[in-house]
Amino acid sequence: MTGIHLLLDGNNCAYRANCVTELYTKDGRRSSAIHGVLNITHSTIEKVSQLLDMPVKEVIYGWDYGHAPRRKEVFPEYKANRKKDESDEDVEERKEWMTEFIEQANQLHQNLPYFGVKSYKKKDWEGDDILYAFKVAIEQRYPEDTIVIVSTDEDFHQLVNGNTCLFSPVKEVMYTPDNYEELMGIPQECFLTYKILNGDGSDGIPGIKGIGPKTSKNLVNQYGNIDMILSHKADLMKSKVTSRIFTQEGLEILDRNNKLINLADYVVLDEVHDDIEGVLDEEPYVDTKKVKDFLMSYQLTSILAKYKQWIETFREATYNYNEE
Repeated sequence: MTGIHLLLDGNNCAYRANCVTELYTKDGRRSSAIHGVLNITHSTIEKVSQLLDMPVKEVIYGWDYGHAPRRKEVFPEYKANRKKDESDEDVEERKEWMTEFIEQANQLHQNLPYFGVKSYKKKDWEGDDILYAFKVAIEQRYPEDTIVIVSTDEDFHQLVNGNTCLFSPVKEVMYTPDNYEELMGIPQECFLTYKILNGDGSDGIPGIKGIGPKTSKNLVNQYGNIDMILSHKADLMKSKVTSRIFTQEGLEILDRNNKLINLADYVVLDEVHDDIEGVLDEEPYVDTKKVKDFLMSYQLTSILAKYKQWIETFREATYNYNEE
């Protein structure tokens, strides 16, 4: 049976959920991310299945476990969190918030398998690298199936190709190879070049000064990829802004950003190959007792109140997996 393999960006989903609500248990444990991730997973299984008119047969979460050393070596400021005007008090509040967040993320990683949801993390690996590894492995195992990555992180746009789509759970938009250019205003194969030029503010990666989203889109629409842009030096040197591409600093930024953002060329799949295959071999199932125990331990009464109907969405996905 063909179907959908749902790959969810754990930290991205949990972080957003943790920002939206302020939920705590009676004994003071924060539960915002846990409550949000469970509901995001539930609703996304249903929405994606409806949008693509096919069943979800596998659900996998990939989590950050520290920052990739290779990225820190290339750019020590990568994902540096402290802002210049941030007070010591602000830093302490953020540390407390992150401690609570990490505890919830760990609890989700440990307990999601009871919901029939696979979950994986590896020290020094980030979620986008892990989901890329799953994408490659699933394509090899199930070439006829569809892969849907779930995240608001723009880095995943580079993976929209073949049978792989990207679903934004905030916009509720599905980016596919067929609709990508219409939705984004650039060809999908040019996204990586667009991102390298523009940088990634969310990860603290600057682009070339003066070249923002609009200029980056114009460049890739007119010239294509990095090599094609560099081959039109004579034309681009006429502009003060685009001439910055060809300075020593500009060329170094292009090389650096490519190493930081490009997944296909810089993720060493051999390091996780056996782990990924092992996760794909796992037989998912819903453990009702442990699910209820987990929900009760975090006092998630809004889910428990509709549990019988709510859990069927997870059961159905495991049934679809086992019927393949």
